[in-house]
Amino acid sequence: MADKEKEEAKNIQITEEFDSGLTDAQLVSQITLWETEAMELQGVLKPIQQQNIEYYKAIQTGVQDIYGKSSKAVENRIWMAVETTIPIATSRLPDIVVMSGDEDEMSQMEADALQSVLQFHMERLGIQEQAERFLRNMLVKRYGVFKVCWNKEKDDVDLYEIDPKRIKIPKYGKNEEALAFIIEDLELSYGQLVDQFGEEKAKIAVANSPGNTTDIKVRQRTYSVQEVWTNKFVAWKCGSQILKSEKNPYYDFSDDDNNFFDSPRKPYVIKSLFHTEESIIGDTDYIQQLISVQDNINIRKRQIENITGRTANPILLIDSDVMTEEQATAITNEEGLIIFGKGAADGTKIRFENPGQLPNSVFVD
Repeated sequence: MADKEKEEAKNIQITEEFDSGLTDAQLVSQITLWETEAMELQGVLKPIQQQNIEYYKAIQTGVQDIYGKSSKAVENRIWMAVETTIPIATSRLPDIVVMSGDEDEMSQMEADALQSVLQFHMERLGIQEQAERFLRNMLVKRYGVFKVCWNKEKDDVDLYEIDPKRIKIPKYGKNEEALAFIIEDLELSYGQLVDQFGEEKAKIAVANSPGNTTDIKVRQRTYSVQEVWTNKFVAWKCGSQILKSEKNPYYDFSDDDNNFFDSPRKPYVIKSLFHTEESIIGDTDYIQQLISVQDNINIRKRQIENITGRTANPILLIDSDVMTEEQATAITNEEGLIIFGKGAADGTKIRFENPGQLPNSVFVD
């Protein structure tokens, strides 16, 4: 093998790794490759999420393009379905049950104590409230995301509900552990940068932050940072600079007996529905399946409203002997209208045109 081919093979091997053995430049290069890979899935999901959000907000069936007196009716069955499902699903969360593997009294007491601690944490972390947002994202944006981490200020476990639009993942991988990477787009203030990375790195972040160039950034006076996870390693990148990198802080690599899991894993919980491929994200969602039905409802409602309006205000025929064209144009067919003029009471000189018959399908609908 030529020297050039050996060098290329070495580079390929390096870029497939993501650990403490890489330089900052190699880490940046790997993250950039992953961002490019994630664009395939993001490109598919972004227009779907935008359409689902619009239908959830009642921006449906081209209502924003209707002008004049035509009906703008929207009977938002999608919103009703989503907001009916969420309270039912979160009104009572599953009970935590801890069972002891031994029959002795001490083991039973320890199991009961652990069960009480876990139930306390569910209440402390506001699982029910966060589950509402998680489920709403899962229904509207196709998937929901939780992040489990250690809160250094509280010195205790913590849980965050993450906007799915801030998460970048590869297309393939059936669960979080199988995903090659997870990239989270963060928005950190200068104080948060100092607390997490130190003042020197914070200044580097300020100098390299991409600012408002991404549509993910919604807060002013914050800086964009990417938190990149594999099962064994995590790094924080800002622009073209690595602010920090380390082994998975939630796993003890020196002593496996100190760990709760058999192997290191990313601190994210991602849930979606309707999987047909080898992906953690489903291939469809409830809203996409119901959009055509929602459009049919809106279209028929608008037809009924438009026909009703035209039936209540039929075409008015006026002979030119009764009034001038200028006077006739002032007539609006409003309720209680008075028409005055020579021969106005003559049934042959002024009359309302009988409207056509409505099709039976309208009554059926």
